[in-house]
Amino acid sequence: MRFLHKRVPEEELQTHFKMLEDVVNSVYFILIDLFFCGLFLSMFTLSVHHSIKISILIFIGFYLFGVSIYLLLKKWLKDGTQ
Repeated sequence: MRFLHKRVPEEELQTHFKMLEDVVNSVYFILIDLFFCGLFLSMFTLSVHHSIKISILIFIGFYLFGVSIYLLLKKWLKDGTQ
């Protein structure tokens, strides 16, 4: 069965990997990912703090912390390549 499967050319694999790398490294993907991680964190810790207000504060704090770290690392790594 292994010999019946046609292998994909390496150039085509490289283009697919490049497209995937561009999507994963995009700013919008990272911000949406931080949004959902913050949302899940605030929802899953709701049973610990028993308050919607604290849950909203945890979400905002996590999101702002993640965005600031992302922008800081982006700035530092961009300055290091020049």
